[in-house]
Amino acid sequence: MKKLLSLVFSTLLSFAAISQNNIDVIHLKNGKSYKGNIIEQAPNSYYVIQSLNDSTYKFYINEIEKLTKEIAEPQKSQSRKEYIAKHPRNFISISSGVSISNVPYYSSAEESQILITPLASLYFEKGISKRFFLRGAACFNTIGNKYPFIYTDINGTIIGQTNIKTSFDFLSGILSVGYKSNTKVQLFANIGTGVSYMYSAKSELEGDLPISPIYNKTNILEKEDKPNLLLNAELGFRYKIYKSIYFHHAVSATKYFINNNYGFLMITSGISLGI
Repeated sequence: MKKLLSLVFSTLLSFAAISQNNIDVIHLKNGKSYKGNIIEQAPNSYYVIQSLNDSTYKFYINEIEKLTKEIAEPQKSQSRKEYIAKHPRNFISISSGVSISNVPYYSSAEESQILITPLASLYFEKGISKRFFLRGAACFNTIGNKYPFIYTDINGTIIGQTNIKTSFDFLSGILSVGYKSNTKVQLFANIGTGVSYMYSAKSELEGDLPISPIYNKTNILEKEDKPNLLLNAELGFRYKIYKSIYFHHAVSATKYFINNNYGFLMITSGISLGI
C-alpha cells in the first residue's frame, strides 16, 4: 500500500512540472528504464509511455519501481552551418596574364586575326563592408591584330607570305566597385570605369623577310594623344595558400568609349596579399 501511495504521489508531482523540456522516465524493477512521454495512464493499474524514438510501451504497476522526470537534451540542428569567412577586408594584388583582342587598323575585321599578348596589372582593394569593395587598378597591356601580308619581287611574282602585326600599347587606370562571396573559395565580381593612355603604336612584319631595302621590319604608327575612357567588368575567384597570401584567377572584358574599335578580353592570375 505504501508503494502504491508513493507511486501515485510521484505521478502527481511529475504532471505538476511546468517545464516543457522535461521528459518522463519509468524505472522498472528489473533495472531497465524507459524515457519519453506518458501518453496514457491508470495509476492503480498501468502506464503507457511513448519513447524518444516514437515506440510505445505499456507497463503494469507491479513492474514499476518509480517514476521520475529528466531535463531533455536539446536536439542537434541538422542544418549545415554557414562558413564564417576570415578573409582580410583589404588586398594588394599583382597579376599577369594575356590580353586577347582583334582591333582592325589596315584591314577589315573579317580579314584580321586575333592578337594574344602578355599583360601586367597592379591593384589595391578596399573593403567597404563584409561583401562589397572598392578597387583601384593600373594595367599595362597591348591590343591589336594580325593579318596576312604577301610580298612579291619586282616582276610581281609572289615570293613569300607572312603576317603584319599591328599593336597599341596602353597604360590604364580603372576604379571599380565589386561584390565578394562569404565562402572558403572567395568569388568576386566588379564593374568600373577608367581612363587609358596609348604610349606606343606600331606595325611589325613577323617571320623571315626578303633581303631588300623596301621592306622594313617595324613601322611606327601615329598614336592617339587623347585619353580613352573605358568600361571594365571582371569575374574571378581567390583562395588562401598561406596565412594572408592568396592566389587569384580572373577574366575581364574592357571596352573603350571614345574609340569603339578598341576592346579586349583579359585572362589573369596572380598573388594577393591581405592587409
